Amino acid sequence: MLSPNELRRIVAAADDAGARGAGAALATVVAVDGSSYRRPGARMLVLDDGATVGGVSGGCLEADVRRKAAFAMIDGHARVVRYDTSDEDDGGFGTGLGCGGVIDILIEPLASGPGRRHVEALRAALASRRPLALGLRIAGPVERLGVIDDGDPVRGTVFVDHLVPIPRLIAVGAGPDVEPLAACAVALGHEVVVIDERPGYLHRRRLPEPVVCATSLTGLGRWQPDEHTACVVATHHVGYDARAVEHLLRTPAMYLGLLGPRHRTARVMAEVRRAAPQLAVTDRFRAPVGLDLGGTTPEQIALAILAEIEAVRNRRAAGFLRDRAGPIHEATPESAHAVPPGEERPA
Repeated sequence: MLSPNELRRIVAAADDAGARGAGAALATVVAVDGSSYRRPGARMLVLDDGATVGGVSGGCLEADVRRKAAFAMIDGHARVVRYDTSDEDDGGFGTGLGCGGVIDILIEPLASGPGRRHVEALRAALASRRPLALGLRIAGPVERLGVIDDGDPVRGTVFVDHLVPIPRLIAVGAGPDVEPLAACAVALGHEVVVIDERPGYLHRRRLPEPVVCATSLTGLGRWQPDEHTACVVATHHVGYDARAVEHLLRTPAMYLGLLGPRHRTARVMAEVRRAAPQLAVTDRFRAPVGLDLGGTTPEQIALAILAEIEAVRNRRAAGFLRDRAGPIHEATPESAHAVPPGEERPA
């Protein structure tokens, strides 16, 4: 999976390379069998001077991927490279890593048609508020590896990457606790909107770029809550909180958290029910907001809130990983493996 910040940086670096006439190649993890630090969909852009943006492992594979990407820039051909970190006797990447996984990485020079189309698909994902599916041919004729054209018959093995919209956070209330919340969300790659209708409140806060500030819940324009939006209400005013919660419960936002203790939440929700008795309160409503991390400072509370949002977004229970019965990551389907058994791709 590609993080929002990596996605932005990769597209920007690809654009810059194109404007300068510099060479570049895009490396994409397309299959993992066993354990791996990065999962299918992780990407790294390699420039012709050896600089990289993004990552395909915890740092153990990047140097060799840079070398393979340099070859791809020279001959103009895409290729799939397999790394077996489970082989302790291979004398190479398996030795001492202990990851216990097999990783297939597609490397595409951006000078090729599929490589350019791949970057354009990533750019479309940045702009879209709907999930997109990107099909990459990863087994078959070497010259046809990469993005599948519309109407092109699907032959060979295909990796389908589901590109989700950039996560969005809407914070209602510009109190002192919104600064670390906004900063932490920006660091995670979220689009962040801070709303406060009270005169002067927004001007008192030091909000990081590129946070959007608004003075009305009903005038958000393109920033309206959607299925990929998390909302946190934190005005510290019962009446204002109630109006905000009522409004946001009518939207398709995937998460709605209310800051404050249980007795205050009861007062807020009593006002919501009086104003809108038929309004359903579903499991997406979280109060008290955040995971139980035991923190009390604004920064610790922001961490607890965003950790809960990530757990909800990823459909996880947010327990300790050491207590998880299954693997840390979901298994990669067999159909997504890049190289069929017994077949080697040029490297």
